[in-house]
Amino acid sequence: TLKELNDAAEKWKNDAQEQVEAAQKETTELRERLSDSHKRLAEALQESVRHKEAADGEVASARHKMRDLEDKADDLSKQVEEAEGRARTALADAKKNEADAREAQERYERELELHAAAAKRVREVEGAARGREGNVTRLEEELSDVKEEL
Repeated sequence: TLKELNDAAEKWKNDAQEQVEAAQKETTELRERLSDSHKRLAEALQESVRHKEAADGEVASARHKMRDLEDKADDLSKQVEEAEGRARTALADAKKNEADAREAQERYERELELHAAAAKRVREVEGAARGREGNVTRLEEELSDVKEEL
């Protein structure tokens, strides 16, 4: 009756109060867990930002190094091209010098042959002149002998 209704209402009130307290306790625990999750998420986000900044720095550094290496490679390529050009020029000069030396050697050998031939001819002429001088001397002696006889 009234007492039963009162007891039932009291029981319902107590049950409701227990449910509210349990819900409040669960809400408090969930808020604490949510707060911890937010803290961990914020820490993870900060760590992620630090990693991203570090990675961005490393990427920037790597790009800078890559540009430096590309510049060095370009410089080396230019140096190689210049060296190859100098080598081609030196090779052409060496071939020209070799041809000039060969031509000079051939001229020297021709001059040497001509000189040897001229020296031989001079010796032949000198020999012929000595022979003629001997004939002239002999003829002069004969002439002298003939004059004496006359």
